[in-house]
Amino acid sequence: MTFRNTIDFLASCIFTKRCRFCNRVCDVRDEICSRCADDIHRIEGEICNNCGCNKTLFNHKERKHFFESICAPYYYEGAPQKAVIHLKHKINPNILTRLAEDMSECTKERYKELEFDYITYVPMHQSDIKQRGYNQAQALAEEISKNLSIPCYPLINKDYSTKSQHILRGVYRTGNLMGALSFNKKAGIDVSDTRILIVDDIKTTGATLDECAKALLYEGCAEVRCVTACIGTKNKIPEDDKKEKE
Repeated sequence: MTFRNTIDFLASCIFTKRCRFCNRVCDVRDEICSRCADDIHRIEGEICNNCGCNKTLFNHKERKHFFESICAPYYYEGAPQKAVIHLKHKINPNILTRLAEDMSECTKERYKELEFDYITYVPMHQSDIKQRGYNQAQALAEEISKNLSIPCYPLINKDYSTKSQHILRGVYRTGNLMGALSFNKKAGIDVSDTRILIVDDIKTTGATLDECAKALLYEGCAEVRCVTACIGTKNKIPEDDKKEKE
């Protein structure tokens, strides 16, 4: 064993480094394990404000949303998809901090010309929070709030429990949430003429984020933008356009 290998071995024993996606132990010099490094699909290039995906990869006939734009660091595939699933079910506590870091960097890059007054998040009904244990969107928003020094408030209520969005298709997603979300007046925040960033873990059709945006706009909010950890697509990402981490 060379001197360099000895140093690396000792360092790995003392300073355990874990992959930011799967939490497996990895080389102390790396942020990602070798398995995840080949399974990361970054959102890069010219981004569509409406759907958050690369304009050259997908069909962009998606309907216009109530939010102005959306951004995310990853497509909902591979290692990032597994990370979000771990986040939802609190399998890996380190995933929260790491995804929030990636979302914060994405926000700074995509919205560098903008200043946000507040951060908020997609709410869950109390019965659903009790069943799951926490609201992962809230946890992400609070971490991003710390990273970006933007105040975070619970500006939206979910007034009754609904079916999970991921089991529904298309227009049924909008109908599922109709009337379920409202502005949270108990937060004591005047959102008139403000710019607000909504946080969630995944965006698919955008129906949930739309309903959240409507609740804020009806209260006089001037502009709503969104950030999620991942964006789901109807089609698989072309192999030539799958990006590896660093």
